[in-house]
Amino acid sequence: MPLFLIVIVLGLLELFLLIRVGAFIGAFNTVAIVVITALFGIYYARSEGMSMQRRMQEMMNRGQAPTSEALDALLIFGGGAFLIIPGFLTDIFGIICLLPFTRPWLRQAIAGHYRGRMGVYTATSTRQWGEPANREERPQERIIDVEYEERHESSDDDPSNKPDRH
Repeated sequence: MPLFLIVIVLGLLELFLLIRVGAFIGAFNTVAIVVITALFGIYYARSEGMSMQRRMQEMMNRGQAPTSEALDALLIFGGGAFLIIPGFLTDIFGIICLLPFTRPWLRQAIAGHYRGRMGVYTATSTRQWGEPANREERPQERIIDVEYEERHESSDDDPSNKPDRH
């Protein structure tokens, strides 16, 4: 219920701000700002998200856990989503999430909020992946060779008489 209330209040505040800004700078300029920030959010989230994904993959290939990079990717995605949503408050939240100098502060706040609530578990495996087993070690395939003949009944009037295979 509190999330529903937050969404309703945020929507009403956004509507109020859009009307006030539209009255001050004009409806066309307000719509232009909303559209431009949405396009910027789409572009930035896509380009930065792809580079963040490459960095995370490189860290995982080196055997390192990309924890701060994962939080950065989450913040970039969230910032892009906030910019796509029409409104000025969400644009401010989106810009805060996207700025490189505010992300470390947000990362610490998120990590501090979830510290102690989440556990990290690691697992290892001793199974070795290698070449497939030799042909001799595989079980032999069972092949059954059969012959068949088609039989036709003498009555052509019966539509159920179709060739049988035995």
